[in-house]
Amino acid sequence: MSPVTLRLFGSFQLLVDGQPVPGLRARKDQWLLALLALAHGRPVQRTWLAQALWPFPDTLESRAAYNLRRSLCALRHALGERASCLLSSTRQTLALDMANMHADVIAFDAAIAAGDLAALALAISLYRGPLLGGCTESWVLPERETRQQQYRQALQTLADGAIAGGDYAGAAGYLRQAVAVDPLWEEAHRALMQALAMSGDYNAALQDYQDLTHRLGRLTPAAIPDPQTGALYHQIREEARQLGSARLPESSLQAEMGRQAGPLPHPLTRLIGREEEILQITARLQSARLVTLTGSGGVGKTRLAIAVAKEVAGDYPQGVHYVELAALRDAALVPQAVAAGMGIREQAGRAWIQQLLDYLRPRRLLLVLDNCEHLLQGCARLAGGLLRECVGLQILATSRQALGIVGEIVWRVPSLPAPDPALLPADEEERERIVNSYAAVQLFVERAEAAHRGFALTGDNALSIARICQRLDGIPLAIELAAAWVKVLPVEQITARLQDRLGMLTGGSHMALPRQQTLWATIEWSYNLLSPREQALLQRLSVFAGGWTLEAAEAVCAGEEVEGRAVLELLTCLADKSLVLYTKMTGQGRYGLLEMLREYARERLQESGESEAFQARHLGYFLALAEAIEPQLRGPNMKRGLTLLEPDHDNFRLALASSQSSDVDAEIGLRL
Repeated sequence: MSPVTLRLFGSFQLLVDGQPVPGLRARKDQWLLALLALAHGRPVQRTWLAQALWPFPDTLESRAAYNLRRSLCALRHALGERASCLLSSTRQTLALDMANMHADVIAFDAAIAAGDLAALALAISLYRGPLLGGCTESWVLPERETRQQQYRQALQTLADGAIAGGDYAGAAGYLRQAVAVDPLWEEAHRALMQALAMSGDYNAALQDYQDLTHRLGRLTPAAIPDPQTGALYHQIREEARQLGSARLPESSLQAEMGRQAGPLPHPLTRLIGREEEILQITARLQSARLVTLTGSGGVGKTRLAIAVAKEVAGDYPQGVHYVELAALRDAALVPQAVAAGMGIREQAGRAWIQQLLDYLRPRRLLLVLDNCEHLLQGCARLAGGLLRECVGLQILATSRQALGIVGEIVWRVPSLPAPDPALLPADEEERERIVNSYAAVQLFVERAEAAHRGFALTGDNALSIARICQRLDGIPLAIELAAAWVKVLPVEQITARLQDRLGMLTGGSHMALPRQQTLWATIEWSYNLLSPREQALLQRLSVFAGGWTLEAAEAVCAGEEVEGRAVLELLTCLADKSLVLYTKMTGQGRYGLLEMLREYARERLQESGESEAFQARHLGYFLALAEAIEPQLRGPNMKRGLTLLEPDHDNFRLALASSQSSDVDAEIGLRL
């Protein structure tokens, strides 16, 4: 295999001699390499590449050409000495020499073209997920769809071959992969049910039908599998009864008895470090009818809501009903989704909201609405209407933004506490004991032990683990993704590589939602829900280090679509959506970003072409502030001057590092 490896299925990865290339972080630089690889070594016109990556209606043609040259330079720099044998260019074209690189998509295409069973088996082994997962560029969509269709067809062909050879269990394995990539592909579900039944696993065959029914119901409450699938289900069920070798799944029995409901999920791992939060939220449910858990993506709102619901379930005679809304895209369908979660069947001529009201009025129960942020108005409208009419109803919601209903209690889910490496003792035994007392570390260690059987927290690696948890801001999703890397890297190398947090933290559970499988996708989900003005401000705020004041944000970030007077309003919106953190301090409040979100926003700012301009504004603002503070750093006023300097310590350092101006820099640098 070539020493340079490019992986485009799933998340983008560029490896040299088996090690990730850390220098290629900007998404557009990665997409440039991907586009050249997808051309199978053929020369590609520079103008086409520039238009594909920076569309001309949105970006000036000259700016797009400049951006392309800059990305090409970054690509050459990242590849180092190998760039000369991989990249060839003329004034009009660029090309990638695929003879000197192994690319999974090229090998996949060749295997699909060969078409025999051995080649198809190789093809599906190369498919780690959708092409360039997380990329939303328009050019990738047809490429992604083509490979996904080929992957599905390859799985079906391999399953047919396994059945022909009498390997029913092997066929079921291929078909499970097929329905995982397309959960609503009924032809594959029927084939899977038949393969499972032929292998003697009737329970699994019947359960697959129930899973399909549940998925369809989540999209459209009245939807059911087509008659052919239903007929196969009844045939398999009858065969199982005659043989006496199967017990109907509980969900099948419930459906037949008309008791279908939305039970609480049962997470596969234990919840760590949330004991106090469970107590506090439980107490709030005793005094409020609507409690909304807010927080940044990946902080664990869903897990915490499920744990709270299980804790209080005994308080509700009609139990707890859980409705997961992440897959829903139309706010108008929220009432149907909730009704489906409660097993309410559609009645001709009656609105869903009226059916819900009739069902809920005589009952006392808890409704858990999970992932409301992208359907905020629909969820708020439904929750408000139900709570007004149904006195026995309480709602526990999760959202990155509050619903905004009168009487709502908003409870922000914090990150897990993580140790400060700078404060740890030198004694290894004592250091291990202190580090292990933090919930973030406990989560990392438990997930790492699951990923690598021989892993353990020791005095020797405690400092590195503490650094990992601190750099990841104590966010559970990020910690879990980092812990998975202990299979192939020691914690010391994970710590070093976390400078590229977003690129490193990939490979989450395939059972999770796509937006929860990588840290990038989780942050991008939140970013895409913002208005263009909110996105612009978030990008510009990434130039700050260690937080900022309102005055600093207005001075540095205002301009064009973000007017100076609108900065406060937009900051408030970003804080409401759990993207900007607000801290009350004596005299004035301060704002900040989690470091991973700052890194994402900084990449977006670079892609916009405005990075240098706003870095210059940041430099100018803090140098002017430094000149104003500098006289107070001398003589008896030094203590007061240092007090004024301290909150923006990191911003001053950042400004001074970028400056080559006056003696003030040296004076304040010395004080710092």
